[in-house]
Amino acid sequence: MELETVQVKLGSRTMTGIIDSGAQISVIREDFTPGIKYEGEGYIDISSAFGERETTPLRIFEMNIDDGVHGPVPVACAVSKKLVSDLLLSTAAFEALKENIQMHKFESKFDCYDTVKEELEVPSTDIEASIELIATESDRNGSTQDSEETRTSFIESQMLDPTLSDAWEMARTEGNVYAIEDGILTHTEYICGEKVKQVVLPKCKRDEVLRVAHEIPLAGHLGEQKTKQRIKYSFFWPEIKKDVKEFCQTCKPLSWNDHLLHVDRVFHKWREVGFAVSLEKCAFGQNQVKFLGHIVGSGQHSPDPEKAEVLRNLSRPSTKKELRSFLGLASYYRDYIPNFSEIVLPLTDLTKRKVSNILPWSIEAEEAFVKIKDELVRMPTLHTPDISRPFCLYTDASATAIGSCLAQHDDVGKELPIAFFSKKLTPTQMKWSTVEREAFCVLEALNKFDTWIFGGKIQVVSDHNPLTYLTSSAPHGAKLSRWALALQQYNLTISYRKGIQHGNADALSRLAIDSVK
Repeated sequence: MELETVQVKLGSRTMTGIIDSGAQISVIREDFTPGIKYEGEGYIDISSAFGERETTPLRIFEMNIDDGVHGPVPVACAVSKKLVSDLLLSTAAFEALKENIQMHKFESKFDCYDTVKEELEVPSTDIEASIELIATESDRNGSTQDSEETRTSFIESQMLDPTLSDAWEMARTEGNVYAIEDGILTHTEYICGEKVKQVVLPKCKRDEVLRVAHEIPLAGHLGEQKTKQRIKYSFFWPEIKKDVKEFCQTCKPLSWNDHLLHVDRVFHKWREVGFAVSLEKCAFGQNQVKFLGHIVGSGQHSPDPEKAEVLRNLSRPSTKKELRSFLGLASYYRDYIPNFSEIVLPLTDLTKRKVSNILPWSIEAEEAFVKIKDELVRMPTLHTPDISRPFCLYTDASATAIGSCLAQHDDVGKELPIAFFSKKLTPTQMKWSTVEREAFCVLEALNKFDTWIFGGKIQVVSDHNPLTYLTSSAPHGAKLSRWALALQQYNLTISYRKGIQHGNADALSRLAIDSVK
């Protein structure tokens, strides 16, 4: 069988890429990456079709098909020392490359090819605007710097900064991320596939930029990642990641006077447009607010107790319509309830077509109804995920449903729940073996929380010991093999914990099974 290949260009180098329809992620040989610009600093465990494992850096490279008519595409690649070929391209990556080519061909018919490079470059006027922004902000806050910051003085600040000495040396050599443009030290970086030219910021200006980037109207203080992202679209300096992290950890919260000043500005705008509000309906200086049935604020969110109490006081439904209404309301808070699908299983069974409209209420249905109302009262407070910390994913599968709990630990080791997930199994899935149901539970939980956990370190904890071998050896069976490959895109380890200690993902499930019996 002949392999399907394509010539791919990475920087100034051309390599042969093999299109692998079974690959979950693209893999590039390490020999091709030195000196190539990239994004990302994570790691990923990969395994070959023969079960050979390797922990590799996970990087995002700009590459394109080398056919003369193309567009650059950011491709996530595992950088492998053991790969024999130049590049293994996943089907998704290859399709992205082809789509970009088609778009570029369409543009070239209108003689737009020569403008592509210019569109990706940040004009020099943006550099002037960045310098002007610093000067304006310094003057506004009474900085000791000259209120009329000139181009010459900014260049002098760059040249006199000892932290930029290495950057100046690198800028004097061609083919580097640093450059000197009209005397100004700049840095070029690819951000989300876009080529961005950044002004290299001297140390005397960094605190002001950090302060401005860290705060945003109506949202307060931003996190580390968003602060860094706002800065890097205009500025750059060595150790920017370290400085942003330290600033976000030590920044002072706004004072009460600052809050009153912000409120006054809002009221002033309302007066300008003739907008009136009722003072009785306003609340100021709140660290938490009610929002769509939730209490949100201070990095936490929990159900509105008033809404939960209404659900708890609902009478037993007698028809399918009433039962569906109750389940719909309860499902709104399912993220707070471990093994929600398992608990309400006797109730959801009553909504099937074969059941009469007047519900044949049973002991199992009554126990499930009472239990879900009790859980609505005991719903825990959930916390906002911190992507700089590792995640713990607790999973469990029963005969009829799967459930998981995503959590993190704070600085003192206290476990903070982030979200719960549960799903009822189909009749076909209920016939799977235990290890298949447990593996399916892990995969579904990872897909559910993918937005938060992808790229982070994940500790999967299961009460099914055979599951620990899923990523450490070649599994038997096509289904488990496919799932094992799907897990390779995550930086995870699977550990075993006895069921008696697996309370957050298992105990309620077992109690629910006992009640059904």
